[in-house]
Amino acid sequence: MISMFHWLVDTGLDADVVFITNVRTPDDIISRQELLHISARLSSKLKLAIVPAAASPARPWHGPTGKLYEMLVRTFARDFNERETVCGLPGYTAVAKALLADMGSPWRNITMKALAAHRRLRPHPQQPKVHRQLSRRHHLWP
Repeated sequence: MISMFHWLVDTGLDADVVFITNVRTPDDIISRQELLHISARLSSKLKLAIVPAAASPARPWHGPTGKLYEMLVRTFARDFNERETVCGLPGYTAVAKALLADMGSPWRNITMKALAAHRRLRPHPQQPKVHRQLSRRHHLWP
């Protein structure tokens, strides 16, 4: 998503994007500063909602918390019936699609863009330990 946001900034395309992202805690926000910077640059073209499932004792949070729920969608995407794409891991997109359908969004408007879940491959027994650590470090999805 971040690369698409950079593309919007670079092209100056007239866009209307609502990006609701759920994370476990505020500490789990990937590229937090970059997202905030892009959001400021895109201004009214991007409504950014970062929603942690729970607050973190280490980092105060003053925004909404919890999983994806109806009031959150209605708050950030009042025109959700006119929007078309849900993107994320298969479990998340299934929940989002069911929620939007329960809210009355026509099925034909919901296009799914499921991302492949990162699979941890079993390392070869002779593979150095460093490679196992690198695969964990590059795990991108919560």
